[in-house]
Amino acid sequence: MPSKGTKRDVNLDCPAVQEYRNIIHLQLNYLQRQFVVENVSCCERGLALWRETLREFMLEGKNPRNVVYMAKIWQNLFFSNPEVRFCQWHSNGNGNKQ
Repeated sequence: MPSKGTKRDVNLDCPAVQEYRNIIHLQLNYLQRQFVVENVSCCERGLALWRETLREFMLEGKNPRNVVYMAKIWQNLFFSNPEVRFCQWHSNGNGNKQ
């Protein structure tokens, strides 16, 4: 539980961050969470590819803490479709999606 005066990190509510925790069973640190929020699209297709990337990492025994490499693999999959429409998770500061 955060101490008094400490705000809860709204990036914990990002669906891509939540998927990481659900699949990898580890918690990202605050810099890693920010990186995921900025680099992984949370539209339906983006999350499906993110889950696929996370599962492949676990199946292949790769380092699950290497979030930068995971995101690069995800970006290669996501942007390989020229018709992709980019959508991103944004918070209005209180954890609610805008």
